[in-house]
Amino acid sequence: MSKNSLKKNWGFYLGVFERIIILSVGIWTFSNFQLFYIEEKGLVFRQAVYIILIFVIPYLAWRKRVPLKEFLFKTDAIILSPLLLDTIGNFSSHFILSYDRWDFFDKIAHFWGSGVFTFLAFIILISYFYAKNKKPGIFYFFWVSLAIGIILEGAWEIWEYYYDFRHGTILVGGLNDTLGDIAAGFFGSLFASGLCSFWYIKSKTETKKKHLFNLSRLFINR
Repeated sequence: MSKNSLKKNWGFYLGVFERIIILSVGIWTFSNFQLFYIEEKGLVFRQAVYIILIFVIPYLAWRKRVPLKEFLFKTDAIILSPLLLDTIGNFSSHFILSYDRWDFFDKIAHFWGSGVFTFLAFIILISYFYAKNKKPGIFYFFWVSLAIGIILEGAWEIWEYYYDFRHGTILVGGLNDTLGDIAAGFFGSLFASGLCSFWYIKSKTETKKKHLFNLSRLFINR
């Protein structure tokens, strides 16, 4: 990838920004682990996991020897965005984009997070079948990725209940909060699955081949 192409790639800048924020907040969290707010939210564990996750795609690209010009900067930035949103929601106590100051921001985070996880499921599925030279109908990708997104949202809610029970944290805001999170997650998954399916149907063959080839190199063992 030339320097000019890199300068025009918003995914590169967003990915760098996301990693700087998540890494900086994580280091601050580890240095202030004794604060009550951090303890009650279990944020040391959460931010530790996020720090690991921000390096997964670069590691896969390095291991698969994907050239810089073929690195999926935009896909990478989209996949990291739920981690950034959750980090902002937990730590931006002086701004409106905070779970404590604006309850509805939590629902936005669940909508977007489930949507992105559904998007990730869709692209892994579709790149897998591309690598195997198989072409299931688009409704297969739509329903399976939607189901995966819903299952992951449900697993997240179960994990929050378990973590509260096991560690005495305060992650669950009650039954209504849980149902609202699940509903937001469902619509996020539905939106993402529909949007991905629409892209697949409307994109030209050359465009699909270009993206799916790079995706299959990154996510699938060929």
